[in-house]
Amino acid sequence: MLYILTLALAMTGMTFAQERTHRDFIEYRTTGGMRASYNSVNLGNTDEALNLHGASFGYHIRIPLSLYSPVYLETGGGANYMGGNLTDDSRMDVWSIYAPVHIGYCYTLERGVDIFPYAGLNLRCNLAGHLKSDGRKYDFFDRDEVGPESVMKRYQAAYTIGISFTFNGFVLGTSFMQDLTDIASGTKVSMAQLTLGFNF
Repeated sequence: MLYILTLALAMTGMTFAQERTHRDFIEYRTTGGMRASYNSVNLGNTDEALNLHGASFGYHIRIPLSLYSPVYLETGGGANYMGGNLTDDSRMDVWSIYAPVHIGYCYTLERGVDIFPYAGLNLRCNLAGHLKSDGRKYDFFDRDEVGPESVMKRYQAAYTIGISFTFNGFVLGTSFMQDLTDIASGTKVSMAQLTLGFNF
């Protein structure tokens, strides 16, 4: 009888330890690190679309939302640039800061290796933007300089879908985002990103 009781307690303890290890490994793990992205940007409206290039650099953190499933909030912040030549003698440049708000599910393959598909919003504040043409420089946020049709808005929101892969702290990801609000009259930004990063 004592042998059976001891065996039962040992099995109960092992089960509890395994469940606790599983929870600690997946549900209580908060990770964060630096991210750098190359951005292929489309600045389009109904009449024409401009293909630009850009880059982003920031810090992202992934926070568990549940004690019982690997659902995470990914947020953080960083700086973003987009720009390029419009013609042989004109160029545009726009600088902004951003904050992602993503919800995703972490598929853990083994310790240190996971796949993280996500969707959410990217919130952006445009800090500065210029058009250089014929030796002159125009401020995109000055209505008098660029006119009411081309003046840019400061604040924007975009929907985002993406997936990232983590291997022993190194991160590789790809994503697509499309503005929900216009950056200028009838014009939205869409962006495909290739991201590299490292979690601390």
